[in-house]
Amino acid sequence: MVRSGRVLLVTCAIGIGGAHLRSHPASQSGVQASVDGATVFTRRCASCHEGTADERAPSRTALRDRTPEQVLDALTNGVMTAQGSTLTDKERRTLAEFLTGRALGNGSAVAGRGGSETAQELSPEQLRLATTRDTAVRLVPLPNIDRATSRDWPLHNLDLANSRYSPLKQINASNIKSVAVKWLYHTRNSGSTPIVVDGVMYVATSDQIVALDATTGRPTWINTEASSGRGAAYGDGKIYVAKDARIWALDAKTGKPVEGFGKKGVSYVLSDVLKAKYPQLEKPADWGYSFNMAPQYYDGIIIVGTALSENHIPGGLILGVDAKSGSLLWKFWGVPQGPGDEGWEIAKDTWMGGVRHGGGIWATPSVDPESGTLHMTIANPSPDQDGSARKGINLFTNGFVALDVRTGKIKWHFQQVHHDIWDYDAGQQPTLFDIRVGGRMVKAVAAANKNGYIYILNRETGQPINPIVETPVPTKSEVPGEEVWPTQPIPQTAAGKPMTPTASQEVKGELYPQHASYPRLPFYTPPTLKGAVHAPREAVHYGSSSFNPAEGLLYVAGKELPIFLTAIPVGATLKNGQFSTAGKRESAAPEAGNVSAYNPATGEMTWRTLLNGGPSAGTTTTAGNLVFVADRQGTFYALDAKTGKLLWDFYTGAAIRAAQITYQVNGVQYLTVASGGNLVMTFALQTR
Repeated sequence: MVRSGRVLLVTCAIGIGGAHLRSHPASQSGVQASVDGATVFTRRCASCHEGTADERAPSRTALRDRTPEQVLDALTNGVMTAQGSTLTDKERRTLAEFLTGRALGNGSAVAGRGGSETAQELSPEQLRLATTRDTAVRLVPLPNIDRATSRDWPLHNLDLANSRYSPLKQINASNIKSVAVKWLYHTRNSGSTPIVVDGVMYVATSDQIVALDATTGRPTWINTEASSGRGAAYGDGKIYVAKDARIWALDAKTGKPVEGFGKKGVSYVLSDVLKAKYPQLEKPADWGYSFNMAPQYYDGIIIVGTALSENHIPGGLILGVDAKSGSLLWKFWGVPQGPGDEGWEIAKDTWMGGVRHGGGIWATPSVDPESGTLHMTIANPSPDQDGSARKGINLFTNGFVALDVRTGKIKWHFQQVHHDIWDYDAGQQPTLFDIRVGGRMVKAVAAANKNGYIYILNRETGQPINPIVETPVPTKSEVPGEEVWPTQPIPQTAAGKPMTPTASQEVKGELYPQHASYPRLPFYTPPTLKGAVHAPREAVHYGSSSFNPAEGLLYVAGKELPIFLTAIPVGATLKNGQFSTAGKRESAAPEAGNVSAYNPATGEMTWRTLLNGGPSAGTTTTAGNLVFVADRQGTFYALDAKTGKLLWDFYTGAAIRAAQITYQVNGVQYLTVASGGNLVMTFALQTR
């Protein structure tokens, strides 16, 4: 549904005029939910949540203390959105009821007006659907803008290079302390990075797409049919988003579906590709396939990939889709499955033992228009911590792949981690930039890995700009049949010294009490059956780095976080779509963050600034000599781009997982960050 004249916002009717909302009895549905939920839990959740006490993966016992609404919200809008997106609505609901032992809508009683009666607590979705009292809110028209004094942020990472560098400098190092909150917009569930075009901000949430006047935060249209948990891309007057197995194209001015795209504005090309290869597959979610990427747009092509490796997918997919028709242009499998797949001859002998799974593709790729090259990174193999049935280096997982953007044909590849058994996936979005090396300009691509290293390559050849040395690592494993790869590629500086990683690769400091007695193992030591503490866990996560051409520096958000790992031998027993990490992964200490500036020409770290919490959404830099970053503890920071000095911070009150953006409308520069999954917060310089 598109609302573009007046929008009906639902308000809770509990306690209004003595009316109460009541849930349906849970008697028989609860029994059935228990049976269905147990099956779903065993198939998708038990490997992480059975018996563990980590706050990131609470045990099934711990989850019984939560309401079914809380669990459902986590699966639909929160920290488990990626996993939840592979389940049907019914599976998510029955799973929530099974884990908590209560039916949805049967939680704590809510006092009615006067306190004499009670009503059942309802989830936000139930409130939205069940209440009948509506309040009309007038939508505003599209803003009038002066293109000469306005600058957009039209793609997930601003531009095709994923540079996250803005030439704006109205807000700069000398006046950043004078910014103030200009407007707020409350969404019910958005942790995605917004985009801005022609003075309109487009915000993707898990149940709608909202277009806002970017100067006031007031909605101009709302589409409740399209949705995305990652973000949007703009191209040729259209907004593109992807979720589960669907890609939507919406008219940017009205929010209405573009009729000529797919079936009434929705392309089901992922389902078509999978059905053609696997006729027995009823729907992509059955095998764990779903879009979990903000799309990229280039010259009439939508590029979007699928996750999740841990769902034991038989190779992640990235698709080139015609932006007008929604039809398939090309496809590339992160793990080629047979002779008909691009890259098969390169990758076929790097998988031995019967398993060719994982290789999810969830980092928005970059595009070099000059060479017509798509640069992407591919995530980890599956099972994660048991590689006994996938002997070899497992191409094209954990590495860069460069494709012809119009055909999907491979140009070159470079692997960051061989035969990964630590979840050191190449999940960061690659950044393109040009640098001077040895007196000549070099076209470069860079992406960091969860292991803490930044891999910087010549993007024309795929060769390292500075040495990346195959270095011996521990190979003794307790997993039957495991053959650990004997070397790993370690980046070095131009001076021939190991690069300074974004996080310590040695376990240091105090650990959580439950992990303190376990061994602390050296970097790249294989996981053990009884468990040990390793470092790092997620030294760099999903968010893109930013490159400032004036400073010649690459700004990388890092995180100190040791991890408790075990290995559970599963061999080749997992089925397609069966969620498993083949072992436990638990944070072993509180996370701490940093931002590091690297000279990509030499690989040397120029400065590092410590943060209160761990960032995961990357950095943004501007011509105003600023670097912006935010952490998962809720603080938004501005640093001096030359020195790393902390210039300004603002506590938003909730975790920040989406990247910050900056744009200009009619001569005024704005900064925006999404906080807590339900608040879009925009800043500007105070006016007198």
